Amino acid sequence: MSTQKICGIKIDSNKITIVVLIGSKGNFEYVDTRITKIELQDHSKQENVKSFKQTVEAFLASEDISLVAIKGRATKGTYAGGAISFKIEAILQTMEREVKIIPPNSISALLKKKPVDLSMIKNKYQTEAAQTAYFSLED
Repeated sequence: MSTQKICGIKIDSNKITIVVLIGSKGNFEYVDTRITKIELQDHSKQENVKSFKQTVEAFLASEDISLVAIKGRATKGTYAGGAISFKIEAILQTMEREVKIIPPNSISALLKKKPVDLSMIKNKYQTEAAQTAYFSLED
């Protein structure tokens, strides 16, 4: 079995926060990447949307990512994601690799059952992306 390299993504407004983990749930490493966030500037301009997609694709290719795991967002209610965040999600789903959207309650349930130390993550703001990547690692 080859080693999994997972890119966990948290979408927040017009940007994505990224964490890369490699290995399995029982034995994984944090990959310290130069890029930790990618922003979609003025989403109404086609060239900006294309540039965002190209930047993300280049990052995923340079890191040789096996799977992109996106933390899901609510579609309605008080904590519903904004329109731009769903546009970003759609862009990510067109990437040339496997993409999964992970429900936040599934991540919470796993972490409650199997707590994990993610203190090696470089920036605190990357925690939710790291949890999403961890969820997606094989056992």
